[in-house]
Amino acid sequence: MLRSGHSGAGVVEPETPHGAAEPPSREVIVFDDSFSDPAFYPVERRGSDGLVFRWMGRQDEATIPTKINRASPVRIEVHLAHFIDTVALDGLRIGIDGRYAYNYSTKVFDSGNTLKTAEFDFYDDDPDDLIVVNLKVLTKTDLSDRGDNRTLAVAVHKLVVQKI
Repeated sequence: MLRSGHSGAGVVEPETPHGAAEPPSREVIVFDDSFSDPAFYPVERRGSDGLVFRWMGRQDEATIPTKINRASPVRIEVHLAHFIDTVALDGLRIGIDGRYAYNYSTKVFDSGNTLKTAEFDFYDDDPDDLIVVNLKVLTKTDLSDRGDNRTLAVAVHKLVVQKI
């Protein structure tokens, strides 16, 4: 948009809608009743502290849209309430638009919570495009022989996307 100052000289400024908010630098998605994706089973609560979570394993991959743009690198944190076994934990992949991280950091806490993180940089992407997070499990356990008709891998409490 071209705006003229009172001197008559033209100044080129980017057009910004009046009152438009800056894109967020952090988003937290809690896997409670408001969350929905076909890869996850219905919400549950951990008995020891009431922490909400959803088991992943219905499908192998989840697609989770965010409100975070690609203007800077991001760290994605997956906060887990449980994992069916260490093979499932190791097989949890974190990605953006189907491009999965090569390196992960995993921390298991005394509280029973687990944090798995990955960092992403954007080189050829449009900085205004919004990030779509992918979670993928490489292995899951069929519990039908235990009287449970589910196949489970990891139980996700929340997802945090943070610009770094």
